[in-house]
Formats: sequence, C-alpha cells, structure tokens
Amino acid sequence: MFRVCSNRVVPKVLEKRKVAGIKGDIVLLQRGHNSIGYYYREYRSLTRDYKFQKIEGAKDMYEACEQAVDIAFKFKSEFSKEKKVISEQVGVYAPKRQSRKRYKPIKAAIDEYLGEEEKRARSGLIQPGTFKTKNESFRLYIEPYIASKGIKYTQQIDHSTFEEYFIYRARTTALMRQRELAFIKQWINNYLLPNKLLNEMPSKAWYPRQIVRQTDRMANPAINPADWKVIIDYIRDDWRHYHEQGGMKGPATRIWRDAFWHFCLFMKNTGMSPEEILKLKWKNVEIRDIGRIDSKGERQEWLVAYINTIRAKTQQMREIPTNQGKELKRYMQMLKDYCAKYKIPNSIGPNTLVFGNPNLNFEPYGHWRYGRCWREIREELADKLKGHKFSNHPYTLYSMRATFIEDHLRRGTDIFLLARMAGHDVKELMKSYERLDIRERTKEITTIEFGKQKSKEEDFLIDLMQPEDDQI
Repeated sequence: MFRVCSNRVVPKVLEKRKVAGIKGDIVLLQRGHNSIGYYYREYRSLTRDYKFQKIEGAKDMYEACEQAVDIAFKFKSEFSKEKKVISEQVGVYAPKRQSRKRYKPIKAAIDEYLGEEEKRARSGLIQPGTFKTKNESFRLYIEPYIASKGIKYTQQIDHSTFEEYFIYRARTTALMRQRELAFIKQWINNYLLPNKLLNEMPSKAWYPRQIVRQTDRMANPAINPADWKVIIDYIRDDWRHYHEQGGMKGPATRIWRDAFWHFCLFMKNTGMSPEEILKLKWKNVEIRDIGRIDSKGERQEWLVAYINTIRAKTQQMREIPTNQGKELKRYMQMLKDYCAKYKIPNSIGPNTLVFGNPNLNFEPYGHWRYGRCWREIREELADKLKGHKFSNHPYTLYSMRATFIEDHLRRGTDIFLLARMAGHDVKELMKSYERLDIRERTKEITTIEFGKQKSKEEDFLIDLMQPEDDQI
C-alpha cells in the first residue's frame, strides 16, 4: 500500500474502471514501458492525496473489480480511524449523534423497482414480455421466498439470504432458476445498492451458482417428421371441423381454427417465434412466383414468400424466404370470403395483421389462446406421438421453431445462413438447437469405397533453364 501526493509523479494510468457502491476506482498502472499491475485508488480529501493498494492475483479488470470491494471496505474503516485521530489532535473532534437508519420494507422496495421497470417497458427500453416475466417472478416466487426467511426489511438481506433459493424453486427448470437469479441480481445492483438500502456490499458469494446442462436446453424439442404429419393432419382434417360436429355456434370459431392451422404451417416453415408472428403485417410479406419446370417441360406455379421481420429478443432484422406462398394466398382468400359473407366492413390492407381477428378489427388473438389450443391437440394425440429421441419434454409452440432449425441442419443448409434466418449467432444456435440423431448420418459416416484402383502418383520438376529434350 502507498500514497501518492499531488506534488509527486504518478505512474501512468492505462485503464480505469468505476464500480457501483464504492468510492474509489480500479486502475491499471504503468511505470516506464512496463505494467505494474491493477490497483485500487481512492482520493482522501482530509489529507489531499491518493491512497493505493495493489490488487494481488488479478489477471484482468473483471477480477480486479471483484476483489476491489473488500479493499474499499478496508479503506473505509481505516479512514474513519484516521479522521478521528486527526480531529482529536486539532481539538475539533466531537462524537456526533448517530442518525437513525432508514429501513425499507421488502414489499415497498419490490413495488418501487417494478414500477421503474414498467416505465422502461412503456418507453421501449425493455420488451413488455420481459417485464411481464419479471413481475410474475417477483410476485409469485422471489417475494414469498424472502418472506419465508423472516426478512421484512432490505437491510436484513445479506450473503446467506438466497443460498436456499434453488431448493425453494427445485420443481422448476434450471433455465428458469437461472433467469430468476438474474432478476434478483438486477434488483440488488440496480435498485437496492444505488439507493443505499443494504448494510452489506453484495458479492458473487451472495448468489448460488446454477449449472445449465445440455438436457436442460431441451424444453422445446423439435418435432420429428412422423409426429408432425400426425399433428398437422389432425388439425387440418379433424380439429378444424369440431365446431360443426359438436354443434358449436358461431362462424368465429371456424375462422379462428383456420387461422391456427395456417399459424402452425407458417411457424414450422419460417422458424419465427409466436411473438414475431402475432405482430406480422401483410406489408412485411412479399409473394413471388419463381416458377418451376415439370417433367413435361411446362412451367408450373411455385409461390415463394419473403418475410421481413425483426427478432424481438436480439432486435436483429432479417428476411426469411419460405415455401408458404400458396398457403398464405389461400388464407388471405379465406379472410376475404369470411368478411364478405358476414358483411364485416374491415378491409385487409398493408398494415393489417396477418393473424389478426377479423371480428375485432383484426386485433391479434391472445397468445394464451394459441398455447391452450396447442396443449389440447397435444393431449388428444398423446398416444400417437413418439416424441423427441433425446428429450422427455412434450412438444410446445416453440417446438415448431426448433423443428425449422433442425430440419435445415439435417438438409445441410449453410450454418451462417441458417443463423441469420433464425436471428441467432452460430454459437447459440448450435448450443440450443443442434440435436440431430447421428443414426441419420450413418451411411455417410460408414461408407467404404469399393473397386477403386490405387495409382502411384508421380511428379516431375520442370526446369525452365534446360532445353525440353533434356528433361524427358
């Protein structure tokens, strides 16, 4: 540890970083041409100089920031003692009356934090779905857990508060536990710490570590071809007509089931998420007839749809070509016929939602409605579906997105092109979606070439400086 006064030469600062909740900063110092390591630096107004302490063992700035918290607390304690000694020497020290600490109830702290997050969602800084998930996690799980620990005020939160949280949430998935832990960290670092509502400085030891294994990423398994045929045939041939067989009244039921049928076809062949599809407008769909030549040499219609969309999670713009041109054209005609038959004045324009409800001015159907119908269909076909070979989880709506990606991996589609269409980077795509059955590539892996004659390859040096006759 050393001090550097204002009239002395200070080593050159190569890099500097501030850490929330502590007074000083972390610096990487250089003397001459050599780096001398990471230091915690704090300015003392009482002595008008900087106080430094080297952060031992820090290999990078991230590790230095982690260790700097303990040094900051040590400096704070030492500074209080120094201040008392200096004040007594000049005869001005008089113990001040301890001010009463401001205690914040847990519920009030959570309410205020979620209120700020709601404002961020309304202003577009975070997705509404993110706020909804965060709000539900705090209300249903995090707040009751803290109450179960007998903690009423934020100042009671310490390093042992969340050590049993994963036991409390043992019945949920590892990915969900990891997400809720991230919400807790954000609440502590972005609200409690800046507002000085903690008695201790948080560190990595406050939070349990969640290991996410490969099997934990299989919550939305891809649908194998045989199961997909069973599902889509059932939706098209049986489920769509239940309202007629069961005597259900109202044409709105039929148009909804037609929409759900085309929604499933569209999602499986574009890989878009349900949230993206529900926001899709007709102006973002371009259908072109690229044509094809049949065996008789005649040109046949082949409609390809180009979908322009933005991935909600990554805000990545992308264009997806898909073979759903014929199906979208058919669905558009269904909507037009429905509006004409039941005298619905709503005209379909470029800004109309593709999967909007014609009975409600083409407002989107609720996300819950798609999920409920999918579960009903899945339960009805439970005895006929084999499921994914590497997952025990049932198929979900998001399984159709996983199916799109797995189908293209199986076909050998360029991985960078596929990542661009899916709105992921290659690393995340392979980590979350690559679940191919290696038996499907058995022939490719085990093929032996028979009957190929071995030939001895020879090469000759051509010396350009010698006559050609001498080189034969």
